[in-house]
Amino acid sequence: MKTLIATLLLLAAGAFALRNSSASAKVGGEPTSVPQSNPTDSGAQAMIPVTNIKTCLWFATEAEEAVRFYTSIFAGSKVLGETRWGEGGFGPPGSIISMDFELAGRPFMALNGAQGVAFNDSVSIAVDCASQVEIDALWEKLCAGGKPGQCGWLKDKFGVSWQVVPKELPALLMEKDPVKRKRVIDAMLQMSKLDLARLKQARDGR
Repeated sequence: MKTLIATLLLLAAGAFALRNSSASAKVGGEPTSVPQSNPTDSGAQAMIPVTNIKTCLWFATEAEEAVRFYTSIFAGSKVLGETRWGEGGFGPPGSIISMDFELAGRPFMALNGAQGVAFNDSVSIAVDCASQVEIDALWEKLCAGGKPGQCGWLKDKFGVSWQVVPKELPALLMEKDPVKRKRVIDAMLQMSKLDLARLKQARDGR
């Protein structure tokens, strides 16, 4: 499991580098130049101009409780709208069908679908934190009633998986020096909640 999580984090770091630089380091190798795509390249005209994409979270009956919980944690969050059952519906009159909401300005939807559909680690919500203080605060709130995992992963009390990581993690995982990079990875594999200072100490061999 630890090896799997480390691999996923390395791949995520590689994706981050590709998004943010014209040159990206290969995972486990030296930096190499990455050609940038041209919007006028063949196939670009087939792109669909979608105006909004949001993530839908499927709950059994806890959609409203989950939305209230999440929007109480993240600044810049709010409920945008909701739909409820009326008389003759599949749920009790007045109960939630779905809710649209924002977390830190990002759109989400919560749905009360049906029993027997469980969240798992194949889908998670990743939060890039600006400081250790932010990591500590989010970890404590999201873990309340949930379960801490490894390498910055946790499950909240509804079973939703989260990655709470420092913004500096991709740079640490993409360290050019393979010895430093390995020290960072080895240190991370021993952690549940990520400790940015300890990761930097590992990189520097302290």
